[in-house]
Amino acid sequence: ATKLITKDRFEIALVDIQLDTNSTTGFDLLNKFRSFYPETHVILVSGLDDSSTIQKAMNLGASDFL
Repeated sequence: ATKLITKDRFEIALVDIQLDTNSTTGFDLLNKFRSFYPETHVILVSGLDDSSTIQKAMNLGASDFL
């Protein structure tokens, strides 16, 4: 996903907070999108219903949180 962000432009991205990697999180990808394409709408998703996670997502510039 990180390679795609640097190559292609996206209008919207649906990103899970807990990715299937040990080192990259959905928050990391959100920051990459903000760096390369700040106009991309990034929606973070998570199975966790934690208000601090939701607040962090919105503070980092997520368009929405599901």
